[in-house]
Amino acid sequence: MKKKLGRIAAVLLIAACAVAGIAALSKVLRRGNAETKFSAFMSEKNDFDVFYMGASRVYNAIFPMELWKDYGIVSYNCALNSNTQAMSYHLLQMAFNVKTPKLVVIDAYATGKVEKADADSMLFHDGADAFPLSKAKVKAAFDLYSKGDAFGYIFDFLLYHGRWDELTEDDFTQSASTEKGANSRIGAAVLNEPATGDDGVEISDDTAGAKYLRMTIEDCKRRGIDVLLIYLPQKVYNPLRPREIRYAMKLSAEYGVPFIDFEELSSSLLNDDTDWRDANHLNTSGARKLTDYLGKYISENYSFADHRTEEAYASWNADYEAYEAFKENNFAIEPDLDSYLTLLADKNYSFVMYTQKAEIFSADSRMNALLDNAALKEDGSVLSESARGTAFVISDSAGGKVLSGADGFSGEDCSFGAVSAGIDSDGNPFLKIGDGENLIKKTVTDTGTGTYYTDVYITVIDNATGEAVETARFDANQTAGTRINRDTAE
Repeated sequence: MKKKLGRIAAVLLIAACAVAGIAALSKVLRRGNAETKFSAFMSEKNDFDVFYMGASRVYNAIFPMELWKDYGIVSYNCALNSNTQAMSYHLLQMAFNVKTPKLVVIDAYATGKVEKADADSMLFHDGADAFPLSKAKVKAAFDLYSKGDAFGYIFDFLLYHGRWDELTEDDFTQSASTEKGANSRIGAAVLNEPATGDDGVEISDDTAGAKYLRMTIEDCKRRGIDVLLIYLPQKVYNPLRPREIRYAMKLSAEYGVPFIDFEELSSSLLNDDTDWRDANHLNTSGARKLTDYLGKYISENYSFADHRTEEAYASWNADYEAYEAFKENNFAIEPDLDSYLTLLADKNYSFVMYTQKAEIFSADSRMNALLDNAALKEDGSVLSESARGTAFVISDSAGGKVLSGADGFSGEDCSFGAVSAGIDSDGNPFLKIGDGENLIKKTVTDTGTGTYYTDVYITVIDNATGEAVETARFDANQTAGTRINRDTAE
């Protein structure tokens, strides 16, 4: 009897080790997207105030760490690329097994779609793979996909076991999202005016998108969770858009939940020249504006505590420092002037600039708009249309000051120090903060045989510390600019 029990125990132990081994291998073999996006969600010890649900429009447009910094709101961006309403519903069910928020913000986009899931069955893995096997996960897999694809969600080792040859060091050192699930899109799109039109057709309640959005709202209400419907803007023609907005208004009235139509607000909230990564997605500048609007709305309409000084959420302050480092690294690696200017459109940073070709901005309405946006200037322009040649600019967002001129500045008092700038007696430009060194350094030619001044110099200052983050240099033309990283001591 003892031998039999021993054999059973040995078999069970071997089985347990095999399961644990397969689970560990599965974690390594997965594409790391889900782990990166949701590891900070899974490791959070406290509940969240808000979840944001939707497709890539939400994924790229709502920044939880900005809401933490400004309002002490603890939130997570749970949106995924190409999510349908059915995919969002099932992802939310898995998330509810881990955390319970006070509010769920849902983009009503794709309400008019008849498909339950995107044709690419791999996309949902970028969220689902982060969650443990559960009844909700099994239900999602078989509701959204065929049996063959569904088993890949339940036993993902079957799906990923062939990735051995693809593994890199990153697969063994997956890092958490510093953006709490969001994804910054960097760039500055040149948009064409989209066609418009409304065919007057209404969305049927039987449409898959409508059905699952209703299911999401009803489930949240059963759980005592508030719902806020939103509709994010687009700059492409989409015949479903007016139908989906009307349907969102209908649901808002029917269920007694608020609705924010960002499509209607976009003309006053966003700038076509500065705030889009492409016609479907906001860039970091546009996302910060939309996030700020949403943060104000939430803070004014919901009674969430400000967690910034609470000991239980002290780790979020450290997470914000990592988020700041992420943003500053984006400055350091951005090669294009127009995209760099969109990164500068951030109230947490100031900058000083020198250009020997002011016409790069003044003679190009788009570049001028990008500079004005970077300086957070709401009226007038940083540089006049007649500005040519040398120009110096101060954008002190912490001090509420924007100045420019061809002659420079003599100890201009700013929140980060006194700024002195101009052309010295030898004809060389200088730009200094306090007693610091000249920020305008010459650049070495490609051949290494000479030096020259590049067209644009921008020094970024962190408002929290008053310290310079970096000085970037660009050789520019009317529509773009290339970052230069070659310099020599003067």
